Amino acid sequence: MAVPAPDVLKIDVEGHESAVLDGLGDYLNRVEAVLVEVHEAKGVDRGAIRGWLEAAGLTVEELATGRAEVHLGGSR
Repeated sequence: MAVPAPDVLKIDVEGHESAVLDGLGDYLNRVEAVLVEVHEAKGVDRGAIRGWLEAAGLTVEELATGRAEVHLGGSR
């Protein structure tokens, strides 16, 4: 039995964003919206995360910047 894809994802994993996106496989191609808290201070590349979301067909925008993180939102 296949697990249905969620409509919305919120990813806040303190520097492990790339691993989570990689683990989603093709589920990322089926969600309607994603919010990712990107921890650049922990070595995460904001551009790489943006590219991953765009490659999944999401339109990406920077929503907010905190002291240690950036929030990227992607939607269809």
